[in-house]
Amino acid sequence: MASETSFVTTMRFPLNSNVYHTQLFFTREELANHNQQHGIYPQTELAIRKYAMENIERLGRCLRLPWRTHATAKALFNRFYATHAMTTAEFPTVHVAQGCLFISCKIEETNKKLKEIIVEYGKEFNQKEPDEMDCERTKKEYLNIERVVLETIGFDFRIFHPQKFVIKFCDKLSNPTVSMTGRRLPEVLSVLL
Repeated sequence: MASETSFVTTMRFPLNSNVYHTQLFFTREELANHNQQHGIYPQTELAIRKYAMENIERLGRCLRLPWRTHATAKALFNRFYATHAMTTAEFPTVHVAQGCLFISCKIEETNKKLKEIIVEYGKEFNQKEPDEMDCERTKKEYLNIERVVLETIGFDFRIFHPQKFVIKFCDKLSNPTVSMTGRRLPEVLSVLL
């Protein structure tokens, strides 16, 4: 599609800031070719994204987070890797996924501390609770990842989830079965995202 262009929104920040603009929209070609330029094939990229989404979902369930927090974390993860390569050792996908979950807890006003996320991740995925030293080291890593993710998304916290619009649409229909299905849709979509 030759007519598609990449739109860049210039955002105004203080003079001493490193963030000047953030690309909010990408063409299909840009999204398809981004990781291929760094040596990741589409099948591998899809597998990595799926694994990260499953991690977010699993950890979110352990922490008993609402579906909006899960969906926001997944959206942040995908925004981050629209501009960063998945091969970067500096930003492991598992750590970025957990960092995005922490940021989404803040955005959606879900009361979870970073230490809770780290401890729960250790229990769920490593079958052991991290000691205090590991916790502090991991905390510093995640705070660095949080900063980079926030800079990457341009501190733009506007995330529109389709679930609430689908629920409203289903409620407008006069069929009670469809309306009830619409009410359960966020749970289903958060697993699929």
